[in-house]
Amino acid sequence: MRLATIMLTVVSVLALAVTCGATIINVSPGESIQAAITSASPRDTVLMANGRYPEAGIQMKPGVTLTSVGGDTSSVVIDAISEFDCILYIVDCGDTTHLSGFTLSSGFGVDGGGISMSNSSPVIENVRVYGCMADHGAGIYLASSSPTLTNCLLDENLAFDNGGNLACCNGSDPDIVACTLMHGAAGYNGASVFCSASSPTVTETSVCAGSATGLGDGIFCTNGAAPTLTNVTFMECQTWNDGQCVYLENSAAPTFLNCCFTSSGIISGYSLVHGADGTIAPTFSNCNVWGFNSPPLYSGTIPNQTGSDYNINADPLYCESIYCHAWVDAASLHLPENNDSGVLIGRYGEGCDSPVEAISWGAIKAMYR
Repeated sequence: MRLATIMLTVVSVLALAVTCGATIINVSPGESIQAAITSASPRDTVLMANGRYPEAGIQMKPGVTLTSVGGDTSSVVIDAISEFDCILYIVDCGDTTHLSGFTLSSGFGVDGGGISMSNSSPVIENVRVYGCMADHGAGIYLASSSPTLTNCLLDENLAFDNGGNLACCNGSDPDIVACTLMHGAAGYNGASVFCSASSPTVTETSVCAGSATGLGDGIFCTNGAAPTLTNVTFMECQTWNDGQCVYLENSAAPTFLNCCFTSSGIISGYSLVHGADGTIAPTFSNCNVWGFNSPPLYSGTIPNQTGSDYNINADPLYCESIYCHAWVDAASLHLPENNDSGVLIGRYGEGCDSPVEAISWGAIKAMYR
């Protein structure tokens, strides 16, 4: 069903291109994606045939669509393994620039290893960024940019400094929907997400199993960052410092609605949520903060939120998670029928021993392999 939907989307895009008089520029493995983009005009589509493309330093052009024939992340892999450069640069591109249906792998940059973006707001859907490295924002680095990211997977990206999977900097306010950020690593802060002077909106997203040498395995917020996170699941958080899932400093003021935060249980004794001096009181509503081995939940300037604004401290009763897609048991307090707030907490609903869980492994493999 999902593949059929994607193919219909691709066909619709191509039909629209023909209707509007735009050009479809076909690229095959062994040919240059950059050459195709350079030759394109606004409203044109660069259509990549299925396969692997060893290329990096690609400069996106405003108004151009970059997509694949197959339409999913396994169709096309743009692999920079032989080049020391960020794979894809997006500069001064608006929301008429579209990217979908491919994987970026093994990029190596300074600000961004997979995607480096500045002053842009493209629409990015069903893109995987995997195994990239950079000083900042190894997966995706945003500077003064507000893209829309939907159904994207950022995994196993390593930042030598901050933002393993994603770094939002200098007034970047992306809209992130139904994405998965997992196994990110950072030499300093924000293994999954680093947020500085930015206000991203994150909805129905999973953040899982990162590893920050410094602070904030899940999300690190600084310099007035004010993200809004709704139905976001943070799980398997682990750092050797307070704020395993969330670390806030320097006037950071995030809002967490219907979110869940759990530790890995490997590193105990540190809080899951921490506010350093200068943190503006964050908002927690309908959230579950629960730690293995009974670690402290909140620390620093953030008092215990359990019992206020429908915030709870309870075992989520996760089923076995696959790619951080963690459904819950029928008895979980995450389910609207089981909690006082009457809302879903976290990203996923009931799935243990149900048809949902039974069909999900195949669906996830199709999405991300």
